[in-house]
Amino acid sequence: MKIRMALALLILPVLSLAAYDFGLNLTDATAYSQTADQAFNQTNRADLWFETPIAGAKFRGEVTYDFAFVWTSAKTTLSPYRFDVGQFDLSGILGLADWGGAVEWDLGRFTMTDLSTWLVAGKADGVSATYYRGNLKLGTQAFYTGLLMKKSSRVSVTGQDKLDAADDKILLAPSRVVYSVNFGIQEFLLRQDVELEVLGTNDLRADSAKGLHAYYSTLRLSGPLVGLTRYKVGGTGQLMQESSGLSMAALAFLQTTTNLPWQSAKLVVDAQGSMKLGTGAQGFTPVSMKPVSLVVPTLGAGNLVAASVDFSLKPLPKLTVGAKDGVFVRATTLTNPLPNPNIKATGLYLGNEVQAYATWKATSELNLSLNGGVFLPNPDLMAPAVPLMYSVAFSANAAL
Repeated sequence: MKIRMALALLILPVLSLAAYDFGLNLTDATAYSQTADQAFNQTNRADLWFETPIAGAKFRGEVTYDFAFVWTSAKTTLSPYRFDVGQFDLSGILGLADWGGAVEWDLGRFTMTDLSTWLVAGKADGVSATYYRGNLKLGTQAFYTGLLMKKSSRVSVTGQDKLDAADDKILLAPSRVVYSVNFGIQEFLLRQDVELEVLGTNDLRADSAKGLHAYYSTLRLSGPLVGLTRYKVGGTGQLMQESSGLSMAALAFLQTTTNLPWQSAKLVVDAQGSMKLGTGAQGFTPVSMKPVSLVVPTLGAGNLVAASVDFSLKPLPKLTVGAKDGVFVRATTLTNPLPNPNIKATGLYLGNEVQAYATWKATSELNLSLNGGVFLPNPDLMAPAVPLMYSVAFSANAAL
């Protein structure tokens, strides 16, 4: 009897741990750039995660530690200790025998998404559910952003949000709700998918003068185009309500991806353009700004027209190399998305950016990447002319 009990005590923990999965991801990122000022950035991140099944669902928890050092000729910033909850959610799939189909659901802190991929980014606390039946899907999601540490949040809608981000006395992200409903039909016609989404965000801060409420409607078509090429194309309309009244703006986007049967080569063509419609204090304003430039991260989907061509291939099984060229045009002369404050009031063409990058998957647990870019500003737009703008970045990621 004692022997059986001892064996049980040895075996039960092993059986329990067999259902667990956990690990540690380490990231080191180093970057040097020259835009309006020289800057050196050093960041280190550790993500400790744990995953286990619970009653037919899956729980995932993630705790993060960040170290950041930023040097410029004007000042030096050191943030040696920053801990946060990166992810904490329960997800699963619920079959509906009576209705047919299934519901995929998620509850907790996880990544926000939108149909255009230009409106929201980053994690928040909320719930999502998507019902699938045949080639139809119907989904909804709702998030609250005010429980995130502001350093972990990518929500920045208003000028007040940017002021709060620079205020060391404020620790949490802007208090907002983000919600959406989407509907899609797969292979609706000629193997093409059609999807529609309505998304909104409301500012919950007590001072309404600081608030901005925005509502977006997006239509997207996607599917095979010709041969090995697939595409996504769509548009988003925006209605904004702020203290000065209502304003409207629009965004259009296009992406084609061609996978070539040679060295795993890939050609990606991206284009997006946004502008305000009629009068209004602001132009197109996403909930989270998605940069379209490596060198000038302030360039994003806000009163900007950008197009790029990205070509990559694998000369070796574990090595990916590529080059990217992008062109940037502002939609109105009333905005200045460049770091140079002396930009002229006339002229729309901002400049051109050339990038080169390489990623080496050294082992299944270790990835190394090197990325460099040069931004060539329009010399006719600057007064006086600005120096060459560039950025070089190296990163290493290890999964333990």
